[in-house]
Amino acid sequence: ASSDARGCNGMGPVTNIDPAPLLGEKLPCGGRLYFLFLLNDSLHHPDYWEEFFESAPPGSWDGFVHCMQPNACKGSGLFIRFPQMKLVKTVRARRCEDLVTPHAQLVKEAVNASEALLRAGPHVGSFKYLLVSETTLPVKPFSTVYATIMGHGESDFCLQSIQKWPRVYWRGNDPTEIDMEGRSKTRFTSLVKHSQFVVLNHEDAVAFVNNWSGVNRKKDRQPSFLIPMHNSMFKAELQDVNLKEE
Repeated sequence: ASSDARGCNGMGPVTNIDPAPLLGEKLPCGGRLYFLFLLNDSLHHPDYWEEFFESAPPGSWDGFVHCMQPNACKGSGLFIRFPQMKLVKTVRARRCEDLVTPHAQLVKEAVNASEALLRAGPHVGSFKYLLVSETTLPVKPFSTVYATIMGHGESDFCLQSIQKWPRVYWRGNDPTEIDMEGRSKTRFTSLVKHSQFVVLNHEDAVAFVNNWSGVNRKKDRQPSFLIPMHNSMFKAELQDVNLKEE
């Protein structure tokens, strides 16, 4: 198996990877997958995960875990069975309100680990960050998962149907979009909605960590979060989205 130079330095796709290399054979470029587990009190299907990671070449993966009940996770024997996994600081989270903050915590720790590798010396390879849940079941061999994810340089998202995309109201900068009282007209756009379990490349992982500002929780209003608006047509650089309404 071989790869091009762009793929090896993480700036582009890794090409010509055999999807089923020999077990234990180090794969091209020395790329690393970061498995980021969002758990409540334990990892389901540990036998399958153990078998999955047994065939992974040394250095090809690393793991971080966020637990809502960290003592329960420790008591489950998870970190004895998987010593390569590391527990991150537990942050506030609530299903159907905010599971993004713990994801950001996981990605932050993984990015710090990959940046430390880069600072330690020359590193040829790509980094990918996989957000997975406690009930995720690995059904393909590690070699297949590795080759598929490292087979391109982009992030992977599973988009939901457009009917589920939340609407966001905004005021534009276009001088022609002014009402009779001299105020910017309020219009709406849609935010693309996708599954919370994604695969990020290094560039997108860094952008996520740098831009996620957390959920705004105030006594006099419903929780909301800020979304960076990277377009001059929007009047504000950050859009506040109410979680209850969306």
